[in-house]
Amino acid sequence: MSIFLFLLINSVSLDSCNGFCWTTNCETETFYPLEIDLGQKLEMSSSSPTSSPMDASEAFYKTAFVIAPKISASLSMIGSILILIDVWRRGKRNRKAQHRILLGMSIVDIHSSIWTALSSYPIKGGVVSNQPLCSAQGWGLQMSITVPIYNTMLSALYLLVVRYKWSEGRLRKMEYFFHGMPLIFGLTTSFAGLGLKLYNNARLWCWISSYPSTCKGSYKNNGVNDCVRGNNAQIYRLAFYYGPLFLTIFLSILLMGSTVQYVVSIERKVLKYNLARSGVSYSRRVATQSFCYLAAFFITWTPLVTSRCIEFIGNTPPRWLLLLGAFFASSQGLFNCLVYFRPNILKYKNKHPEMNWCRFIFHVICSGRTSLVSSYSNTV
Repeated sequence: MSIFLFLLINSVSLDSCNGFCWTTNCETETFYPLEIDLGQKLEMSSSSPTSSPMDASEAFYKTAFVIAPKISASLSMIGSILILIDVWRRGKRNRKAQHRILLGMSIVDIHSSIWTALSSYPIKGGVVSNQPLCSAQGWGLQMSITVPIYNTMLSALYLLVVRYKWSEGRLRKMEYFFHGMPLIFGLTTSFAGLGLKLYNNARLWCWISSYPSTCKGSYKNNGVNDCVRGNNAQIYRLAFYYGPLFLTIFLSILLMGSTVQYVVSIERKVLKYNLARSGVSYSRRVATQSFCYLAAFFITWTPLVTSRCIEFIGNTPPRWLLLLGAFFASSQGLFNCLVYFRPNILKYKNKHPEMNWCRFIFHVICSGRTSLVSSYSNTV
């Protein structure tokens, strides 16, 4: 832990040549924030640093693009650890299928958050100073594609529970698929990236990128590979990360839509025929929890996906949108934690209506543990 804190603290230092300039000569390079995920340099309207000093806006973004992922990754790690602790404390008998999916998702998120928090530590002056560490960071960040696939598996599970009334026994048999699909894909693509030498300087950190950055790759160069490392990196970015990410978003929307449609249709029948509402109430609670997880998924990835779509149509995304993408893309664990404890918090609030939110949060922090809300059984 002390080694991790040392790396994290050192990587925050904002010297003029750490992660901002793309060659060793920092005085002659223009700052292009976050080429990591957008795949092209931002067009700056201001003149180059050699002709005029950096304005306040550019200085802000220059610092923010390094700090934002560290903050969000740290918060995400804390949220995933809280979920992990609560699921583990339930005991084997009390863990349901959704708890085990969240457990797997949280473990992967903690792993990815550690590598995200390192930020540009393996890169000095725009040059990779430690290739083994750079490759390890790229491998760890590529594993993060497992989290959105897990989100889709969670949406599928809630659909099976709400619409098709699957029992815990049937869901247990499906868990090999629920865990196998995200983990196999994440491990396969991350290790493939190591073998293909795809993990290089991606500006903000090490990930799938070409080296040197000016090379075209064999796909665009008539079959001739002009890259030292990371041949056809843009294709692998789409195949290994953005393509699966877009697919998980699309499938999650379909699964959630089917779940909501079923709950709405059942509620209409209840109102029409004055049937018992107990089963509907449970289905609605489960569907609501599923919707909240999907909302957390969308909050996490919408800025980055929007930036990517803007780039696909040939335009340059605004820097504020890129900054939001850099922050939220590594904050999945935080939002999952809020959704996970949401039913328990609401139950506690209903039992203690006199306690306002400020007192409640203060009480949770001072208690130093999650038992305040975890003592109320999480039914969904």
